[in-house]
Amino acid sequence: MKHSCRSLIGALTAMTLMGLASPAAMADDPAPIPTGDVVAEQPADPPAATPKAPATQPEAPATDPSTPPSAEAPSDQPSAEPSSEPSLPADSSSTAPDPSGDLNPTAASNSSADPKPSAPPAEPKKEWREENGKWYFYENDAKKTDTWITWGKLKYYFGTDGALQTKTWLHQGDNWYYASYDGAALTGWQQVDGVDYFFDNDGVMQANRWIEQDGGSFYVQSSGAIATNTWLHLDNKWFHVDANGIRAIGWKQISGTWFHFDDTGVMNTGWKQIDSTWYYLQPSGAMATGWQQIGGTWYYLGDSGAMTTGWKWVHWHWYYFQSSGAMAQNQWVDNYYLDRNGAMMINRTATINGRSYTFDGNGRWSTPAIDGSCPSWAPIKGNINRQGEKIFHQPDDQSYKVTKPEQCFTTPDDAKSAGFRAAKR
Repeated sequence: MKHSCRSLIGALTAMTLMGLASPAAMADDPAPIPTGDVVAEQPADPPAATPKAPATQPEAPATDPSTPPSAEAPSDQPSAEPSSEPSLPADSSSTAPDPSGDLNPTAASNSSADPKPSAPPAEPKKEWREENGKWYFYENDAKKTDTWITWGKLKYYFGTDGALQTKTWLHQGDNWYYASYDGAALTGWQQVDGVDYFFDNDGVMQANRWIEQDGGSFYVQSSGAIATNTWLHLDNKWFHVDANGIRAIGWKQISGTWFHFDDTGVMNTGWKQIDSTWYYLQPSGAMATGWQQIGGTWYYLGDSGAMTTGWKWVHWHWYYFQSSGAMAQNQWVDNYYLDRNGAMMINRTATINGRSYTFDGNGRWSTPAIDGSCPSWAPIKGNINRQGEKIFHQPDDQSYKVTKPEQCFTTPDDAKSAGFRAAKR
């Protein structure tokens, strides 16, 4: 009896233990994994396969109820890991963790030592807008006022109200500008209201200066107007510009008179040698022509203005001009005598330095013999024989020494010019 009671108690105990070990005995569904907790030692990879639950409930061993049941996984356990990340605990902070914290000191130090470059700022939005028939310029939707705007290499000015300025002069500081009909600031040579002006590349009107362009030079006056067809007196120097405003260089005929300008455009005065020829430019700059008395000396400059040297036939007379251009007067030149007016003596007798000379129509002369002899500078003896023949004798002639001269000549040609013939012996 005692043995039967112990067997019955053992069987009940085994059944009780088996009921406690079976999930089915506790609930119809398996308890869900808490959504707010994370398994501390969850394996990195899920098991290769989930063990299947037995088809039937295992029976208690008949022999030894004290032996624990085999540890088989319940049939209702999920066959895979949760499909979504566990949500943060209810008391977790709503802000994301700061990646710049001290979780990785090495990474933090590297980040501060080699920061990533910041993105370049965005280009401002620029646009033209027409409002009530006027043009305005906006930058990032802000209207530009009292300023220049460069657009397509052209400059435009927008006034106090922001309106584009057109067909008007603009005075800013010491500078003048002109906005054209389309608002662009004028540059280069431009005509405004019939007057020519010159603006530099920035649109600034030029004044009181020479402008070099295309191999020529022109002058802009204090008003900014380009000087044309006029004389300019600058720094005590005279310049001239033609109808196109171009500065004169070299010879220039102005109102029928010739002037000469040096390589810088300065008008020349006084004596000037040009291409090996001398010219005289009067104080007015006008080229002198014809007879000119300069510094008390007479010169002949002809119709071309070129200074004359040597013999020159002027108004039916012969004159002689020295290498300096000065006219010779009251002196002998090449056995001809030039009177006080510079004209060569012809067809007359004159006393020169106390001696009488007779000049023929060609300026050749003879002088009367004195005491039956001729001077050394006029050794040719001229004699008239009984028949009235005019015969001249040279120093080498046979009868030279016995001939008593009536006229003396410098050369045989002078004697021939006076109507004498050479002696036969």
